Amino acid sequence: MAPAAASHSRRPPHRLAAAAGSVATTTIALLTAALAAVAVFPTAAAAHDTDPSVHPVLDAVDPAVPGVTVQIAASVTAQLVVANPTPATLSVLDDDGQPFLRIGPDGVLANRASPWWYLSNSPNGDVTIPADAQPGAPARWERVAAEPAWGWFDHRLHPAPRDVPSDTGHRRKTATLATWAVPFDYGGTPVSAHGRIVYEPVRGAVTTRLRGPARPFRDVAVQLAPGRVPALFLSNRGEEPVVVLGAAGEPFLRVGPNGTEVNRHSPTWADNARAQGQDLAVAAAVVDPNAPPDWVPEAGAQGYSWLEFRGLYTSDRPPRRVLDGGKTAVLRAWTVPLEQDGRRVELRGETVWKPISRPTG
Repeated sequence: MAPAAASHSRRPPHRLAAAAGSVATTTIALLTAALAAVAVFPTAAAAHDTDPSVHPVLDAVDPAVPGVTVQIAASVTAQLVVANPTPATLSVLDDDGQPFLRIGPDGVLANRASPWWYLSNSPNGDVTIPADAQPGAPARWERVAAEPAWGWFDHRLHPAPRDVPSDTGHRRKTATLATWAVPFDYGGTPVSAHGRIVYEPVRGAVTTRLRGPARPFRDVAVQLAPGRVPALFLSNRGEEPVVVLGAAGEPFLRVGPNGTEVNRHSPTWADNARAQGQDLAVAAAVVDPNAPPDWVPEAGAQGYSWLEFRGLYTSDRPPRRVLDGGKTAVLRAWTVPLEQDGRRVELRGETVWKPISRPTG
């Protein structure tokens, strides 16, 4: 099992450019409502992001298991991500040694009797847990993904709110504040991923920008709310629906005169539902980008906002050459395909590093 570069102490289970003419007022009103909705997503991670200089890192996975990868990925808050294409099943264990996820030949299965399953879908770990999900209850396994890969919010990685020691902050050097570990079972062999909670001086911020087109089709407008995880808002005042394709090329959203629908098989929808703290066994069907779309209504308005994880820079820090350069730099370019009535347009965005300007002398 090979750790990949990425990147709480444990907590117990417990939508811009307005349209011209008569459409302007309506577009502004929609945008205001959308941005209010978008605000829900960053808020979901606010409790963990008390100090952007404190974050988890993965040091090792012991013993190593060839073919299986484990990494920490930045999201609305840090996620643990595992891919296991091998013939054996990897089970993710809670602190009592009970499995709440299985990743392997059958795809991904969730134990809906475990409180930890529900917590792992919540960025804050403050989701309401069903009464029939209790520690030690007989497992109820349900398939949630067709492919043997999954990302979840494991709160053992998330630093509890803490003040960085003053001497550490004044030295402005990286320092270890705590350690963490997540146990697995791989075909009967105990395995552990472990790492540290570290302080690292903030030298800048990752943000995003939309390069265009802001009006991909007639009567369709797109705007971006910047951030480490950007939010996109699409409004469609026309008669033909617009389909937003997901990261795997699958239909993700359909926005039209009858409102907005989501494809419950879409991995991109699953990422958004997870960021909202929804139970993916309910909010999504089996996650499979190759399955025929399972469209369900999501909103009645002709506009919708979502978190766009294609704009996310998943590492905690940019490359050293970018850090040391001290200049604004494009970290990555990304696209979001849209389709309407046989036409295809790609939204273009950039993820950008902006250093902090520090006074000299």
